[in-house]
Amino acid sequence: MRTFKPRLSAWVLLLIPSLPLTVVGVADLALNPSEWLTATGLVLGSTILFGFNATMRLCISHDEVRLKRYGRTVWITARLGTEIREGSAGDVPILPSFVLWRNGKRVGYLLKGWFDAGTINELQKALAAEEATQSRV
Repeated sequence: MRTFKPRLSAWVLLLIPSLPLTVVGVADLALNPSEWLTATGLVLGSTILFGFNATMRLCISHDEVRLKRYGRTVWITARLGTEIREGSAGDVPILPSFVLWRNGKRVGYLLKGWFDAGTINELQKALAAEEATQSRV
């Protein structure tokens, strides 16, 4: 199994808003200890926000591809029959991404800013190799 981490810029993007929230939370806790619940909420919230991309992993095994975040599986699909296309993703599909399709249904996506080109090439090769194996059988 090969595991890929997101590029550093994906982590830093969420570090920018989370770092000031952490500082405010720690300062609030130091200056006003009676409001510990608010301060703890700020620190935990900023840590969760940063962890959104920092804990993300793309795992390519012999049989499947999965995206994990916070140690839990976000989506999983078999390599056989899955293809990757450029497209848009999100609740309102406006974010440029690589969309994974299987049997005519969208099974997952990777935003273009999350992983570097080498990781996407590895994913494309893994999916193409599975298709080539299936066509020979």
